[in-house]
Amino acid sequence: ARAALRISGGLAGLAAVDLIGRLAELHLTAGRFDDALREAESGQLQVESSSDLVGTEEAGRIFSALGKALIEAGDLDAALESLERGRSALAAAGELEASRLGSELLGRLGDAWLLAGEFARARDDLDLARTSLLDSKLKRPADLAELLTKRGLARAELEDLPGAMQDHEEARTLLEEAGLLETIVAADVLSNLGIAKARSGSVEEALACFEASRDILEAEEMMVSPQGVGVLQNLGIAQAELGRAAEAEATYALARGILEELEAEEGTEELGRDR
Repeated sequence: ARAALRISGGLAGLAAVDLIGRLAELHLTAGRFDDALREAESGQLQVESSSDLVGTEEAGRIFSALGKALIEAGDLDAALESLERGRSALAAAGELEASRLGSELLGRLGDAWLLAGEFARARDDLDLARTSLLDSKLKRPADLAELLTKRGLARAELEDLPGAMQDHEEARTLLEEAGLLETIVAADVLSNLGIAKARSGSVEEALACFEASRDILEAEEMMVSPQGVGVLQNLGIAQAELGRAAEAEATYALARGILEELEAEEGTEELGRDR
């Protein structure tokens, strides 16, 4: 595709920006965040080179991908700036509401606000993301469930525990009805639901949620991950609160072992980058 664009006169214009944005999204999906960042930054240069491109759907896709890549790089301020530029571009193009692209960008804004500790803004943008996806008529229960459970996290931080519980329960129901209750998204939803139940005093129910989340991660071979460590930590806390000290100790030991493995892997990757 890039070769065809070069033949037709260079990487310029809407077609080029659209291609770059879609390539960046593919890198994000594959977990190649450095590649996504480089691709999206090149798209940003294309957009900024022409005022005709600024308020377009294609520019919105570029800034959305750039924002996500910057979140993964840990640069929240730059991520928020990029995502807000994407919001403006999609709004100008009439693609912010009732569209998957708009919902995705708003969801990423919600993620960034959560990480920044701006929970009211996170709740509001995640709510907008959910509405946009619902209005788009796309049947994407996993995406809807993810937005709901993230909004639940924001609500919990805002001391709206009933609202948080409602969001997590609705997310679980969506996944269950779609036959998706054994997926990685379900592991997140069940873990978040467990946290809400524990905070409300329903520790036995919380324990069941954490166990179900752990079982999914084990089946998907995803236990050696930050997600796996978090689930095990919460499971251990619930076990301890229920007086199951020996089980809690074993669970904590497993979580510590995984954390040490992750830290060793991160050290190896940094050493490779330094060479």
